[in-house]
Amino acid sequence: MKKKKNNKEDNLKEDLKKKVIKKGNFSTLSPDLKEELKNLQKELAEKEKLKSKTWKTMRILWFSVAPYVKSGYGVVTNHMVSRFILRGLNSMVVAYYGLQKGGFLKVGNIVTFPVAAVPGDNLGFKSVAEHHKKFNTDLVVFFTDFWVAKPLTKAVKETVAYTVLDHEDYAEEYQDVLRSFFKVAIASKHGVKEAKKYGIDATFVPHGVDTKIFKPLPKEACKKMLSVDPKTKVLGIVAANNDKEPRKGWDKMFSAIRLTLDNNRELQKPGAFKVFIHTDAQNNRGYDLKLLAKRTNIGKYVIFQDPYMAIIGLPDRLMTRVFNSFDVLMNLARREGFCLPILEAQACGIPCIATDFSAMTERLNYGKCGWLVKPATTMLSPLGGITAIPDEFRAAEAIEEALFNDKKRELFAKRSLAYAKTQTWDIAVDKFMLPYLENCWNALKKPEEQKKAKVLFQSPMKKEKIKTKKR
Repeated sequence: MKKKKNNKEDNLKEDLKKKVIKKGNFSTLSPDLKEELKNLQKELAEKEKLKSKTWKTMRILWFSVAPYVKSGYGVVTNHMVSRFILRGLNSMVVAYYGLQKGGFLKVGNIVTFPVAAVPGDNLGFKSVAEHHKKFNTDLVVFFTDFWVAKPLTKAVKETVAYTVLDHEDYAEEYQDVLRSFFKVAIASKHGVKEAKKYGIDATFVPHGVDTKIFKPLPKEACKKMLSVDPKTKVLGIVAANNDKEPRKGWDKMFSAIRLTLDNNRELQKPGAFKVFIHTDAQNNRGYDLKLLAKRTNIGKYVIFQDPYMAIIGLPDRLMTRVFNSFDVLMNLARREGFCLPILEAQACGIPCIATDFSAMTERLNYGKCGWLVKPATTMLSPLGGITAIPDEFRAAEAIEEALFNDKKRELFAKRSLAYAKTQTWDIAVDKFMLPYLENCWNALKKPEEQKKAKVLFQSPMKKEKIKTKKR
């Protein structure tokens, strides 16, 4: 009976504690009980705070190129981070390129902060660590070339990679850099497979395409925009020209075009054939493509984009018209980590020719919606990994078939369009990126908390249609 009485008293005491804690009034209590109740109140408040803190409330620092820059990294940053914010994730961008120090900039729904690049820290990793600390972010997503990241992964242990692997058999020193990340996501299945060879369990998170902007348009009207006769066969090339190494395969593409012309006199007739090239043709960091066109004797067939566009970038709606003016797109790069231009062309119903290597193989859905050109050979790149050397002779055969085999070109065009519709940005974010971020969040918890953690994310797109921000 005495034990029951004590239990009853303890229960009454606990009830009293709860009532006092709820009201927050300690004036009528003894000093010891006051202190005990205050500590209990603090403990309960901390537990409630932790209970309400989930992966959906975490703060994300995305480190990359500024989201308004018209490069692959800029485009992906814009589409990913804008969708994070639309889905309620507290996110900011820190840019190593596209914004000078001295202020921050808000474009659309994304706020971008600069870094202070100094000798020995060209990408501003110290600034990233400082932003991470000042804004109390939970996760730093590193989205650029992974092999430069080791100083950052040492400074900020919560750094996760979203990157590309475009080589095979990276040198050991670069494998070690990849291993230094807390978690790793890669934009191609090729890259995930490569990482597995190095003992890295990477997550596949692809890029995407905005099919509301990149879509089929009347081809004749789009050709006229380029001052090209609607009957003219147009081969398009959309690629960067930023490397002294011919990473984008400019030398092999120009040689393949020359071979195609030599083998098809019909294309040599005035107005029969044009090559439209969307790039910075005389970039100091790359090739002098006008000189290369002259040396390969294809200059009179080539239309280079207005050099001014290399400064300001071409808006997506105009870029869509450019893609729609093509009969086929060609990319004979030595390697690619994803290749957005191929996917954007496919969304416009334009079939593509690409090197059968790295991410380009899967971009053409393993040859189901385009012409894959087997490499002539492979070699070591400046990074010490294996890269492809494109085969201009096989490429010339692919160009010829693409231009003259209407039935096959139309089949690949239909398949390209259907494939692109399965590769949208909303799918990339909801199906792949958000679960990856949730897994990163769960992995940050203590071991005992990890056991209880479950991936609970369900796509908000199933519940309601979310309007995406146009860039």
